[in-house]
Amino acid sequence: MTQPAGPLPALLRPVLVLAALVYASWLLLLIVSGEPSPVTSYVSEGGIPGAPGRGAYLTGDLIAGCALLIGALLPGWPAVRSGPRAVTIGRIALGVWGLGTLVDAAFPMTCSATSDPTCAVGGAASTADLIHAGASTTANLALLVTVIALTIAVTSLSRGLAMVVVVMWVGSSVTTLIFELTQANYALGLWQRGLLALTTAWLLALAFEIRIER
Repeated sequence: MTQPAGPLPALLRPVLVLAALVYASWLLLLIVSGEPSPVTSYVSEGGIPGAPGRGAYLTGDLIAGCALLIGALLPGWPAVRSGPRAVTIGRIALGVWGLGTLVDAAFPMTCSATSDPTCAVGGAASTADLIHAGASTTANLALLVTVIALTIAVTSLSRGLAMVVVVMWVGSSVTTLIFELTQANYALGLWQRGLLALTTAWLLALAFEIRIER
């Protein structure tokens, strides 16, 4: 039964909104600066030393990771007809997504994999780049699980959005894999930024649709 939310559960909605707005700020920052190329570069290349707005990007990474992790840990998630399992899976995935994002912020990329051939093949890649790649992959997979699980468990309006997010996730993953295997770049930057924009919209839909309980 839904009851008026107490002070702590009431934080859930603004925390999710904060995560969404930070994701939107990344998109705006990369589009406005124009560097690295929003068409062909990884979103994470915004954290490379010397990149325009690097400090703002890394700060956003840190804030988004904290917001996602706090959101996963806060009480107030509703019980649903499909049972608590989907909510539990979604919250765990949300927490992993947040942790992966925090590691991304702690170990940003040091070279441009899409414009520096030595970095792309691993020649100039540092340990930080390898850690970043692993954290990004983990966060990306957790994002997919979060969207699917919480859409099934919690939301209705955002289901259409979730389906598009999954399609964009597949496109982003395929173009990234093709680039890593062959160095052929099929606008992976657009796929990643499209996923970023849709994820922002989905997080906002989740935040405003969710019925907070205690």
